[in-house]
Amino acid sequence: MASSPLQLEVGSLVIADLHLAIMEPEDVRYFVDWLAGLDGVPQLLILGDLFDYWVGMAQARFEATSQAVAALAARVAQGTGIEIILGNRDFLLDARFERLSGCRIHEEGILARTPDGTRVYFLHGDQLCTLDHRYQRMRRVLRSGPVRWIAPRLPGLAEMAARRLRKVSKRELAKKEDFVVDQQEEAAASWVARMDADLLVCGHAHSYREVPLGQARWVVLDAFGGQKSVLEVFPGGELGVSSRLPASPPNGQRG
Repeated sequence: MASSPLQLEVGSLVIADLHLAIMEPEDVRYFVDWLAGLDGVPQLLILGDLFDYWVGMAQARFEATSQAVAALAARVAQGTGIEIILGNRDFLLDARFERLSGCRIHEEGILARTPDGTRVYFLHGDQLCTLDHRYQRMRRVLRSGPVRWIAPRLPGLAEMAARRLRKVSKRELAKKEDFVVDQQEEAAASWVARMDADLLVCGHAHSYREVPLGQARWVVLDAFGGQKSVLEVFPGGELGVSSRLPASPPNGQRG
């Protein structure tokens, strides 16, 4: 367990599941414009799946990707600390992306403390789908050392594999019972206990929910652009649903 939680400041924001299409400038522009309006925001936490898929910095050759990375770097240069948790679509974000964007990458999660003293643990959220054993096995394989080493060195092959995995994933999800692919309350409670947290916040499911876990709470965010897709640290120090939403719905496909 982390000994020094990240101290969240008033005005900090939390989002998840943007699924930016790396070859669609209009889709990325939606995020770039929102990011440019965050003057004075001290911290921004992105809880995974910033990109619809990521196979390495070779993607920076696409205009949309370079726009997104440049916008992140500009926001960091203007004083916003950006923390990104790896999602199930962009788990290959690495130190090279950190250097180019100025963001900090977190492989599993972030333990933080709000000004009112609440201990919050942030996850992407796919870790909570514990009944989907096939997915969890695949997750371990894809995040293994060999895959992380090979993918950036064979970007063309990795990109084809990523697109193939997306199609297979959609077919597999259609076949599975809802209770199998759902995030599990018992898993959420386990993370709360493990991290000694008062609040667990994640994305991945793309649908807002708030669940009591004894004395703690579990919050799942809408996918970015939804009515409850942004959390904010308010002046009283508490973390709650923000009105700082993007100006219009995204053009790109979410999933």
